[in-house]
Amino acid sequence: MSEVGQGYAYQWETAAAILLRVLRKCTAGDELDRELEWLGRVEHVCFEGDVQDVEALEDLTLVGADEKRLSIQIKKRASGGWTMKVESLAKFARRASASASDTHHFVMLTNASLAPNLRTPHGDHGPRTLRFVQFLGLTTHSGDVPTGGVGKHLWSVLDALGVADIRATLARLCKAVQDWSVVPQGTILSLSEVRDRVREHMGLKRFGPQRVASMAELLAQRSGLSGDKPDAGPSWAEIEGGKVYLDTELVTRAEEMLAQHRIVLVEGPQASGKSVLAAVIAQRAEHGGAWAAYWDFANGPPPNGAAQYVAAASAYASLEATKPLVVLENVHLGVEAVKQILALGSLSTLLLTGRPHDELRHLPVVSLGERLDERGWQLFDWYFEQVCGCSEGERMRIRRSADFAGIVADQWVLWLSMQGFDRESYRLPWSRRYEPLIGRLATNLRKEPNLASLLYVAAGLGRYEIPLDLRASARMLAIDFPSVLRAVEIARTAGILDLNEAYSTCRFWHASLARLYWEALRLFFIDDVDPVRERMAGAP
Repeated sequence: MSEVGQGYAYQWETAAAILLRVLRKCTAGDELDRELEWLGRVEHVCFEGDVQDVEALEDLTLVGADEKRLSIQIKKRASGGWTMKVESLAKFARRASASASDTHHFVMLTNASLAPNLRTPHGDHGPRTLRFVQFLGLTTHSGDVPTGGVGKHLWSVLDALGVADIRATLARLCKAVQDWSVVPQGTILSLSEVRDRVREHMGLKRFGPQRVASMAELLAQRSGLSGDKPDAGPSWAEIEGGKVYLDTELVTRAEEMLAQHRIVLVEGPQASGKSVLAAVIAQRAEHGGAWAAYWDFANGPPPNGAAQYVAAASAYASLEATKPLVVLENVHLGVEAVKQILALGSLSTLLLTGRPHDELRHLPVVSLGERLDERGWQLFDWYFEQVCGCSEGERMRIRRSADFAGIVADQWVLWLSMQGFDRESYRLPWSRRYEPLIGRLATNLRKEPNLASLLYVAAGLGRYEIPLDLRASARMLAIDFPSVLRAVEIARTAGILDLNEAYSTCRFWHASLARLYWEALRLFFIDDVDPVRERMAGAP
């Protein structure tokens, strides 16, 4: 490559390195850090131009608040060092000196050494508005892999961000900077536009191939425990509004462990409150400046592997200049994947939930398997006081008059049963605990004749936390596959079933719920499920 061509390559690679530093709000301990600290929050980025002067000659101008600007000239030198006798440097110095001010600083970055009089900021006895900085060296290669200079630095940054195809990403990123730079009169982008485009070039689309899911966005889609789809758990708004019961002692213990170890396993039996606790901790973490990603191993492992999923979540958080928290649910169903994450190390803080498992016992653990009845009664008191407005005396009367004792350790069954409690008669008829389900079933079974059979089989398997294979169910029930998909989509929209992203399996949110639906279908929709019961040999 010619010296001119190499100069442009160095310019674009260096500009890409600066952008990643700005986006990640990280430091490198060099002279450029001082200027970035002076500039403060970056609002716009100008390539080969300036928001005030589109004819400006500087390679990169970062625009901050209060009309502050940092104009950067990037110069390669093939041999020798820089002195004021070099015309291109002297020309830049004259131009910068004429335009610099307290709100407009200039810096030249170069690969080459600097004469002693250039190593300290010009104007030490006045405004420090012009700097010459020896930056990263020229890229050296071994084959297609950079082994030195700015290219090696970029490679290491992309590797730390969890990028899968670093070589292709590096090429795309530098090509993007080139395209922005060669446009006549340059390109001006807001920092958010730069962040979005850099993420696209890195292949880290939040709901793209990596499927990195924001926990806040997922929970925001729920209608919540008090809405018409309570099966999936609380919504983000309910958590923020304090409408979800939480055991403050457990929350505090888990948060302290996360701060100390950067990983904690919340373990306990089914319906012991693991998912709700994780959601509360994630919401509190986001208020503290973190970004929470989410994956549930009940839907199988992430498409590109759990370790890559966690790495991608770290990349998102880093590009958002925040701390990553990755919530992994039902890890007892993905123990090998979790072991791989731990073996490779993680830049993210990890919040795991699951059943007790011997191979995860070495992790910091918050156990929800203790005091189940006690915590159930705490939920009982909170519900009837906060949601129903009952006095302490009335709560005690409800507690004595209705048969909650046998179900208080299962928080999902307890929650649905409390909604079915008859406050006029002070009774909890056994049938009333199904009422929140019966109305939803009656409404949706009318939409698709095959839905009852499908839900019955899914519920039967779900009692043992086994997801339903949709193609297998189509063959077993002698239903065409499009009808199966149609039925599952109705149940998914109603909040009854969770469908995996490959549209290959579905499941109930909890084994407790599966058991309740299975009983409700047998008790109240017997005519709808009789055909499938007859088809299933040995069905009860």
